[in-house]
Formats: sequence, structure tokens, C-alpha cells
Amino acid sequence: MAAKMPPELIKTLREDDFMQQCCLCGSQQKQWHHHFEFARKALNEAWCILPLCPKHHDMVRVIAVRQLLDWAMLNRADKADLKKYSRFYDYIERRKQLNILFGTFSPRRLREVFNSNDYLKRC
Repeated sequence: MAAKMPPELIKTLREDDFMQQCCLCGSQQKQWHHHFEFARKALNEAWCILPLCPKHHDMVRVIAVRQLLDWAMLNRADKADLKKYSRFYDYIERRKQLNILFGTFSPRRLREVFNSNDYLKRC
């Protein structure tokens, strides 16, 4: 569980268009999911928090869903953010791999991939 979110972060998230609906299905009913953990703690940084409806929040441990959430999160970060946490695992390279697999990231593309028949069969 993440530490209490600072008011500045909450303000940033509320002003971010990406955070206004579930990033997988577009539902207006959303929860903020801390998708990145470092040193066994969830990070309170805007790039690693993703909006998910309760149904998809319950699916974050499904590998196929987690892979899409990684793709979204890593593309929301800049290189400096990723370098800071890439001591043991190369998150910049992981982002490249996911971009090869899914294409150029956009919120619309994320929903297209998630809702495609081929992808849902893996979930």
C-alpha cells in the first residue's frame, strides 16, 4: 500500500486528462492504482499511478493485464524517471520492448489492444 498521497500529487492527477477514466475500458468509475513498487513500497509519482475501474483494478495480477499497465506506465515516464529506478532492471529497455510489441503508446491504442479479441483471450 502506498503512503498517503501528497496534496500536490492529487492535484496533478485530477488535472491530468489521462486520469479521468479507466485506462483500459473508459469507465468513469475509477480508482487510482499505484502500479510501480520500488524497495517494496508503492511510489507516489504521477507517472506510475494509473486509473482503473474496480473490475480492472481487481485484474492487476493477471499477466496480460499487467503487461498493458506496464506499457502505459513506462510510456508516461520520462527517461530521467526511469533511469532513477533502473539499477537492477532496465525499464528504458522494457519500454522499448513493449512499444515494439504494442506499437506507439496512446490511451486510445491501449484500449484498442485491451479490447481486441486476440488480447482478451490471453486474460
